[in-house]
Amino acid sequence: MIDLEEQLKNPVWYSLKETHKKFAIEHNDVQFYNPEICSFGAFFDETKTRKASIAYLKTQMIFSSFQRIKHQ
Repeated sequence: MIDLEEQLKNPVWYSLKETHKKFAIEHNDVQFYNPEICSFGAFFDETKTRKASIAYLKTQMIFSSFQRIKHQ
C-alpha cells in the first residue's frame, strides 16, 4: 500500500484508484470521475492526457445525451 505522504502528492488519482473506484473511468492510464459525479481526473504520465481527454469528452457527450433522453 502507498503511504499517505505519497497519496497526497496526487490525491485525485489515489481516490479514483481506491475510495472512489466505483466512480472511475479510465482512458489510456488516465483516471477520470464519471461525468455525472464531477468533471475532472488525474494522471501520472502527462504524455497520455491528450488522447485520454478526447476519449473522456466523448464519454461526457454520451452521458449528456443519455440524460436528455432519460428525462424526456
